[in-house]
Amino acid sequence: MDPRTITPDGTKAEKAAMDLQEAQTALIENTTLSEQYSTAFEALLAGKHDQIENLQESLTELIEQQERTLNQEIATRPGLISLPGAKAKWQLKVDKVEERLATLHQRLEHVKEMSEATNIHGPILHDLVAKKLRREEPDLVERWEKQREEERKAAAEKRKVLKQEALQEKGKARPLGHAISLNRSLE
Repeated sequence: MDPRTITPDGTKAEKAAMDLQEAQTALIENTTLSEQYSTAFEALLAGKHDQIENLQESLTELIEQQERTLNQEIATRPGLISLPGAKAKWQLKVDKVEERLATLHQRLEHVKEMSEATNIHGPILHDLVAKKLRREEPDLVERWEKQREEERKAAAEKRKVLKQEALQEKGKARPLGHAISLNRSLE
């Protein structure tokens, strides 16, 4: 409807103005919704990144502590003339500390892999944040997903219309070409 078309009572112009205002309001709400989702997502993403850094620091400190414990245990090794039970007990302590140290190294390696594979823009971290955002703010996520679906549908409809227009243009061009070729062949 063309807003410049005015009837004596002004109904068409008024209707066009109201439609335009509704479209602008929807655009503002969609922008606000996208901003809300982006803000919440980025905040959780930064939190996950900080959590990974804190885990690395904590595991590094625990590894250093276990290495000191292992060195202390090795320094207190029973002598040659000590009882066999004392040597076995000492060996169990050393084995336990070494096992704990190996576990901590594995965990640190796993966290480093996550950190390297999921820097601030990594897909695994994004998946974790999306799941957490879905748990914490399901209404926001649901509205955002509906908005995205509507945008996809509108884009698909636009592509469909453009494709149909292109086919119509192509269809209009063919008959002219055929008509010319038929006319030439008749001569």
